[in-house]
Amino acid sequence: MTPFRQILGLALTSLALACGAPMRPYGHPEYELRRVPPLQSMGTVPFQQARLLIVGALEDLTVGPIGGAYDEQDYSMAPLEQIYWYHALGTKLVDSLHAALVSRGVRAAKDYLDLGAPLPYRDPAPPVEVLRGSINSFSFSRHAQGFDVLLGDVSLRLLEGRTGRELWHHRQALSFWLPWSRQDPFFVFADALAARLLADPAFRSALSGGA
Repeated sequence: MTPFRQILGLALTSLALACGAPMRPYGHPEYELRRVPPLQSMGTVPFQQARLLIVGALEDLTVGPIGGAYDEQDYSMAPLEQIYWYHALGTKLVDSLHAALVSRGVRAAKDYLDLGAPLPYRDPAPPVEVLRGSINSFSFSRHAQGFDVLLGDVSLRLLEGRTGRELWHHRQALSFWLPWSRQDPFFVFADALAARLLADPAFRSALSGGA
């Protein structure tokens, strides 16, 4: 970047902050704190699982936050203090979602070799169902008041392992805040996602062999 462009960028940033306009890094979703609810724990009702669940590919469609400034005066807008971005988000959330589902009583395995091919599990493979999808957006922001905000939008499909037939599909958007802690934010997000999946009658029916 040339010195002129650096000076121009600093000047525009200073002007925006002086005018009271909060700026955010490109790729980071904008949100208002008053609209973000606290994290609410959800239990899981036991059910009979007919097939092994394979947590497969989660395609990362997110854009890492680039550039931007912080509005230190208006705490109602985000980002505020720090923004985290993980370069291997898809793999990280596969690990976290698998762990969250297992912790909630689901018989599940991971498949790091699942590249989204239509028919990855042929005979004589055991009866399995494959969970695939895409991460449309994901954000983890730390705020100076002592809490973190997580937001994400995920599209998921449940496929019959031998035929590739789609049994279930859904798009889930999550947003919540929680106090600062040593919890893995990716697992916290994945556990909230797992709870909502297992609360969906259509998902439970498909996993139980009813679809």
